[in-house]
Amino acid sequence: MLLGAQAASLMREAIIETLSRHAGALIVLDGALSDEIPAYGRFADAIDLRIQAHPLSRRVHACDDVPPHPEHVLPGLLDRLGIPLSAEITVTGAWYYPDQSSGCVNGVIEILKARGYSPSVSKCALKPAASDNESPADRSATPKIRASRSPCR
Repeated sequence: MLLGAQAASLMREAIIETLSRHAGALIVLDGALSDEIPAYGRFADAIDLRIQAHPLSRRVHACDDVPPHPEHVLPGLLDRLGIPLSAEITVTGAWYYPDQSSGCVNGVIEILKARGYSPSVSKCALKPAASDNESPADRSATPKIRASRSPCR
């Protein structure tokens, strides 16, 4: 998915800032584009630091495009880690459609809700800039987002 250099840079910086303030556990579900993360040193370091900082943090492969899929990985991981249903869970990533029609963030939210959790969506979740006249069936394979100065606030 192409964000544009400015939007992508702003989003990475905002997520780095968010991770630096986060004191809880972090679960990263790596997908098709995760191999690009090491190219952005500070971004990769921020994720790695949070993974190492909390005993319940994990990083696993779970992609919508190829197995294993999130619906097969996440429930067992939550059970093994003993994450209580009362845990405060915030989901971020790409893509998040507020109308709940599709998107990886939406899929993870659905899995968590089906397990009895009450997740929220991070302000950092990437939302495509959809046209007012666009139906879910009309969405292109490369959503566009609008850059903002503080996407996670």
